Amino acid sequence: MSDILVVISRYTEDIGWVSKLQVPYLIVNKGNSINNVNSINLPNSINLREADTILWFLIEYYHKLPKHTIFIQANPFDHQPNIIELLTSDNILNMKEFQPLSIGYNKNIPDPKVKHIGITKFNNFEIYEGYFDENINDIYPKYYDQGLTAIKNMANAEMDKIFLNSKMSLRQKLYSFLDIPYEKDCFTKYSFCSMFHISPNIIHRRSKEYYIKLKTVGDIFKGSGYIYERFWEGIFLLNYNIKFKQISKAELDFEIVVAHYNEDLSWLSQFNKESLIIYSKGKQATIECTNIILPNVGRESHTYLTYIIERYESLPEIIFFTQGNVTDHNIDTNYYSILSNFLQLDKNQKASKNYSFSRINAGLDNTYHVKHYKGTTLTPFINGCDEFFKKYANSSININNNINIYYCAIFSVKKEAILSRTKQYYKELLDFHLVSSSPEIAHFMERSWYYIFNLDK
Repeated sequence: MSDILVVISRYTEDIGWVSKLQVPYLIVNKGNSINNVNSINLPNSINLREADTILWFLIEYYHKLPKHTIFIQANPFDHQPNIIELLTSDNILNMKEFQPLSIGYNKNIPDPKVKHIGITKFNNFEIYEGYFDENINDIYPKYYDQGLTAIKNMANAEMDKIFLNSKMSLRQKLYSFLDIPYEKDCFTKYSFCSMFHISPNIIHRRSKEYYIKLKTVGDIFKGSGYIYERFWEGIFLLNYNIKFKQISKAELDFEIVVAHYNEDLSWLSQFNKESLIIYSKGKQATIECTNIILPNVGRESHTYLTYIIERYESLPEIIFFTQGNVTDHNIDTNYYSILSNFLQLDKNQKASKNYSFSRINAGLDNTYHVKHYKGTTLTPFINGCDEFFKKYANSSININNNINIYYCAIFSVKKEAILSRTKQYYKELLDFHLVSSSPEIAHFMERSWYYIFNLDK
């Protein structure tokens, strides 16, 4: 047997695409006959689905496994659009001993609004991994997963037959059923669609008899294929009890939003990539995290507004907005200190307190305009900052007095403050930023953020 083998679970799918694979493959066919020398016909398991293919292979080849086995479905493109490019010998030889391969069930699951939180990268290919809790609810990222709800309903029905009148959580019941060591108050890590690379070392953590048992009970266990799909890592004794401290409250409830052009972002590598979102308007950032390309318009306020609008219904509890380079704004260069300072929001605070108490016309001319900035002529706004502020920030404040200003637009803010304004309000502001890469309104926004978020209320 080859050192590499892609095992493809087929029912009735069109399999013509396999000719594009550059590595050896085996089609395990359970539907209508196909003309392919690299195929084998097996009876279909209604309950186990593709899990039947996986378990059959683990049992049949337990003592003669290839060094690298990849399990995928016969229509893998909904789950990983780049599967052909991903499955090259060079990529496979560099995969972890257990490497999930899917990016989701389809384009809508996981929820696109929070999907980026669970995205990791392997050789620039996006991979999704999520976590569920004691009640088999998606907890990180947190969203409503119809598929997981259906799985939960099937699992509850089956587990109630086995654990009569038990007060155990559903996660604990399933761990007991699957013989996975259980610890209370932990998360379970999972990936979608039973598509992964695995080594013999990981497979041999369990006995052949264990896989035979899973296959036997799975054949009569309604929905077993869907349940096994979310538990493969636990089945292989991987990532089955993730402590809350390993996924901290900051990771669950906090995101760093970076407005980037061409700045050196190496300082961000110290922070957790799951909480980091970089919007680039120049060269693409190379830090491994969520990277989004935007047109070079509107400066940092365009970036912040884009994030707010796209994430309006799925905002974390705290958002730290920052430019790509904080050192030229006289910010402490101890970057851990920066983040910890911006995280210190108690229950009575809606945002960080790093604002300046200053006149709104500081840096503006006597008409409340700023025509040039660092040698660049700005695209003028229809009104001066005084009129903009009264209409969009706060109409009752005397702008001839000092007000609170987030100079340099570096601040943290709670979700509740952002939601004090409507999504349509933010869309209206965003439209003003589309005129050029250096619009005057970005300077007006810098002077208005505190009141845009109703932090004075």
